[in-house]
Amino acid sequence: MKKNIKVLQQIPKDLLSGDFLKRRQVQRALPFLSFMGVLAMIWISNTYSALRTVQEIRTVEKELEVAKSHLQRQEGNYADISKPSRLIEELERSKDSAKIKLAHSNTYKIVVK
Repeated sequence: MKKNIKVLQQIPKDLLSGDFLKRRQVQRALPFLSFMGVLAMIWISNTYSALRTVQEIRTVEKELEVAKSHLQRQEGNYADISKPSRLIEELERSKDSAKIKLAHSNTYKIVVK
């Protein structure tokens, strides 16, 4: 029992002084532990990169929604402005209406053979 207590008391001293690194079992395991450490760093880096990419995707999706709503509003404005009745009203209100005369007859297609 006293031996177990001495071993347990020795562990913190070995850790703090670095004496545990002198043991043969630890020396044999160091390459594997180093490899596991490198894998852990790669995994953490990959996770961080994935989270950053997801955040960028969400930001772009929000910007896309804003752009789509802006496009729909502009298309509505264009459709309203380009109506023939609206164009006639605008021409009649403009200062250049004296220069422009509206045709009230149908248009014809001329085919040259």
